[in-house]
Amino acid sequence: MSPRRNLGLALGTTLVATTAILLTNWHVDPLALRDTGMEMGLPADGGAASKAPFWHKAVAVTYVKPAAVILGTSRAAAGLDDAHPGFAENAKPVYNLSLAGASIAQMRELLVHAHSIRPLRQAVLGLDLEAFLLSGRTDFDPAVLAGNKDSAPEWMNRMRLNLSWRALTATAELLGPERRKRKLRKVMIGERVAFQIAEFENFHSRVADLFPSWGPGVRWDTDPRRAASMRAFRDLVSFAREEGIDLRLFISPTHARYLELYRRVGWWAIFEEWKRALVAALAEEAGTRPGSEVFRLWDFSGFNGVTMEALPPPTDLETTMRWHDDSSHYSREHGNLILERVLDRPRARDHGPVEVGVLITTNNIEAHLRRTRTDADGYRAAFPADVAEVGMIVQLIRRIARR
Repeated sequence: MSPRRNLGLALGTTLVATTAILLTNWHVDPLALRDTGMEMGLPADGGAASKAPFWHKAVAVTYVKPAAVILGTSRAAAGLDDAHPGFAENAKPVYNLSLAGASIAQMRELLVHAHSIRPLRQAVLGLDLEAFLLSGRTDFDPAVLAGNKDSAPEWMNRMRLNLSWRALTATAELLGPERRKRKLRKVMIGERVAFQIAEFENFHSRVADLFPSWGPGVRWDTDPRRAASMRAFRDLVSFAREEGIDLRLFISPTHARYLELYRRVGWWAIFEEWKRALVAALAEEAGTRPGSEVFRLWDFSGFNGVTMEALPPPTDLETTMRWHDDSSHYSREHGNLILERVLDRPRARDHGPVEVGVLITTNNIEAHLRRTRTDADGYRAAFPADVAEVGMIVQLIRRIARR
């Protein structure tokens, strides 16, 4: 066979295979992109869209055309309800555009994307330390997003995704016999064991960033990556100001055990410095615009009757916690408390005698940090068994990290 014929045969085979893959993935829609306009947020755990949440949500915005968005990491994604009645009528529909593992720079691009599709009236942004320390999602693709220099047409993005290995693998899983994966569930192992597993997995996955040499005098901007993340935050705030977006900001709550983990892995000093840097950045941004008010920042992290919710004993497999899904993630009911406070909505539900959230500024930040340290001492005294468990988890992570 002549070289020319060989080349023609190879090209033809490649074309046929590529077309077959494209048509199969387009028909099966393994990442549920055709359903993006049908729902607010992601489907239940295990759904097809959960295999590519970045693509699913980025495409969903083009169909939903929200007037308000919720941004943040997995905490906001799981805990904040985009159907909450606290959003103003002229700020609907609302879409939860939060993504697990997103960096603050990626959140800014998501805000620009949504605003480019339809001018936003409001945005709620949940802030997490990890979004400022870590590099963000590896599947984040600016070409999919509107409003930046790398933006590509939607048809091109769809074709690129449908020809990707990610889509082909998802199709194979949907069509194959092994569609479902077994997962440990709280009804089988209980809340306390579920907490322990999540805590170990969460921090062990970041072992390279644990046990730093940061001392009490650590400064945020002395590290280039940290300085860049705070610039991204200021850019996000400035963009919202310039575009007339009503920006509501809060620091996410975690269970008190998670803050004890921060202390044990050496993150407490930088956690405090991060809060100082946030209020300073907000004050600086407003100071460049005469007559502008500083965007308010609520701090829901800390130690209170909600974040110190008692865990059931290991033998209790029936009790379900009210305020937390695990140490890192708050429940929807907890999220309702946050939204009612952040959106200035009078309490609409009977939550009992619960007061959460502190408005922090450059004027009260040091007093707030001192109070939090005192509250941390009180937590450790009141929950010695939980503190001991956290210590054992950190010791295990240290041993594995040395291997």
